Amino acid sequence: MKISLGKAAQTGFTAKELIVIVSVIALLLTLVVEAVLHSKRVGQRITCASNQKQIVLSFKMFAGDCEQIFPVDYFKSRAYRYPSNFNYNRPAWEYFRLASNELGTAKILICPKDVLRRTNAVKVFTNTVDGLAHPSRQNNSISYFLGMSAQETKPNTLAVGDRNLALDSSTSFYSSPGEVAVDVASNTVWRSSSKEPFHKDEGFYALSDGSVQRADNARLQEALRLSRQSYGPNANKFLFPQ
Repeated sequence: MKISLGKAAQTGFTAKELIVIVSVIALLLTLVVEAVLHSKRVGQRITCASNQKQIVLSFKMFAGDCEQIFPVDYFKSRAYRYPSNFNYNRPAWEYFRLASNELGTAKILICPKDVLRRTNAVKVFTNTVDGLAHPSRQNNSISYFLGMSAQETKPNTLAVGDRNLALDSSTSFYSSPGEVAVDVASNTVWRSSSKEPFHKDEGFYALSDGSVQRADNARLQEALRLSRQSYGPNANKFLFPQ
């Protein structure tokens, strides 16, 4: 005798059921991908902040071995050692190289969000092809500006920071052709572009006291104002690796 299972026992999915299942799977995949990307972005921000903290702490170690002088003041402080026609203003990479023993590795000079500089990442400070001093590397392998007024005795000065600063959101990044430091205005903003994606509308800077700040434009401008009020009109002269 044949037993009829009827419609209730039939297997398979209807077209509507398949559409629902596929939609749920697609949604879950989207959520997973977004979670992974978010985790990556957070990791990049943490790395950038850690880099800057290590840089300033290295400068403080350098100062401990060099009469409390940060690398930005080294050449001028040794004027008696150089001929009268010596150029005391140096490109940004030379100041970082001065503190190579304290920095340990040149890798920390690159922000992981700095796509253009990431392709020029270096590991050492020598003039080898993968070294910071190589002519093809130098400033092209640095993501961070230098505060030329940074000193241990001036804790609120910006010692280093992401290089994506601009006068306003429609202008290009500040640049330092050669060895000329830029007097950065208090209304400066973080700027991102499609060609040079950084932390969108925010960034990091490290003060001379070793603290690292994640700031949007308003907090950045407040820090610049405080530095200028505390230490005078030259407090916000930055040397950029552009």
